[in-house]
Amino acid sequence: GDCDGLELTQADVFKIESAELRSYDAIFDRAMLCAMAVDIRPLYIDAVRTRLRDGGLLCCILFRSLHTEFHPPYAVDEIEAWQLLAKDFVLCYAATLPGVPVPAAIKEEWISVWRLRGAPQ
Repeated sequence: GDCDGLELTQADVFKIESAELRSYDAIFDRAMLCAMAVDIRPLYIDAVRTRLRDGGLLCCILFRSLHTEFHPPYAVDEIEAWQLLAKDFVLCYAATLPGVPVPAAIKEEWISVWRLRGAPQ
């Protein structure tokens, strides 16, 4: 069906123009955070935070468990996600994703939705 008023953008969060700062209602991350080394993750979270409007949503599909000798990807479990996000975001939802992840090195995926602090729910 139609979604009047819905506009989707595919973009590199690090390359979004300054005119678009604080202009997004939601950002969807399908394993982007899992692709980043630990030292880069805070920069990514800062880029996401500055592009979302107050009260905006960050939806993440992350890899809780991996079986691989090569990186990326990296596992990001609930504790690490909390450490990265809880200062600026409120956790709204989290659950394990059912099914068999692809590729096989991914042992378990989970989804979480975080709301940027600073505005009514």
